Amino acid sequence: MRSHQPLMITTTMPSNVTPYPLVCPVRKDEMGLIMPACVAMFTEEVGVSPLACDGGLLYQARVAELVGSGRSFARVEDGQVIFKAEVGAVTPHACQIQGIWVAPEYRGRGLSETGMAAVLGLRPARGGPGRQPVRQRLQRGGPSRVPARRLPRGRRVHERPVLTPSGPASSVPLMSHPAAGPPPAPRDVTVGPLDLAARVDDALAVQALAFGLTDDEIGVRRHIVLRHMATPGARALGATTGTGRLIGFVYGLPNHRSYWWSTIVAPYLRAEGHDDWLDDSFVITELHVHPAHQKYGVGRALITMLTDAVVQPRSILSAIDAETPARGLYRDLGYCDLARLVHFPSARSPYVVMGAHLPLRRR
Repeated sequence: MRSHQPLMITTTMPSNVTPYPLVCPVRKDEMGLIMPACVAMFTEEVGVSPLACDGGLLYQARVAELVGSGRSFARVEDGQVIFKAEVGAVTPHACQIQGIWVAPEYRGRGLSETGMAAVLGLRPARGGPGRQPVRQRLQRGGPSRVPARRLPRGRRVHERPVLTPSGPASSVPLMSHPAAGPPPAPRDVTVGPLDLAARVDDALAVQALAFGLTDDEIGVRRHIVLRHMATPGARALGATTGTGRLIGFVYGLPNHRSYWWSTIVAPYLRAEGHDDWLDDSFVITELHVHPAHQKYGVGRALITMLTDAVVQPRSILSAIDAETPARGLYRDLGYCDLARLVHFPSARSPYVVMGAHLPLRRR
């Protein structure tokens, strides 16, 4: 704790400071821009990097929460955060403004004053999101909208905002779990290695079509996928047509107890006596198939071939805790329930954590 921590309040807008018009709520697809600024602010103020202990997993989750709730504000020009601030707490009576930061090369120009005046005008009311002004960004526009179509619930395995150091993925020997051979893929569809970082937009288009993702959600998932694929041991497979069109994909990575997903499911697994499944397991992170190509064995081929090529002796995943086609597939492959009624933050429905020894079961 600091020996001297002044508390300052205001009940009126400043009359002698003009709010800067380019300060806006941070979009979810701007996580890649705001996160470095948040890390710099924290390190400068506290003297310790928030990435020091767990790689920044919890800190990134907190920043994502503020962005998602409309309580993170920034002035962004040409892809750079010039000024930022967050509303850390909101009550019907007051808002706490925190994390005020100006890029070092822009300090001394009065930007903190005009930026703070803008935040005061944009602050959330009674816990709701901040008012969205007309955006006047000096940068490129957001991603184009992908047509929305919703599938039966439970198709998505899970998503985990894991912050990991960038670097080349370690090589993993192929066919570490030899079996009778992968299940046949549907006619005219080929399942094979996928450079997911290079085709992330194609993959997210498939995911968006399946789940009706918004522009902001697509941007957040893009950021997450690219970070995941920089994790040592991360692997991805894709299903493509004869013309090279991506119609399905799966990816996963070796699990680690420090990952955000692991910290959520650990208490549930521990209560059921399955805590050891968090060690030496390969996590299926995402599995998606284009609606027009479902029920033809594409998902089965993707997950089976992916797990055949890993060195871990077992696989773990999470899915909606309901009797869905996805859960039926996992059971057919040998996955068993390890913990049920698992609640993830902001998720409307409970999840089930499932695990299987490798290789997966063949028909």
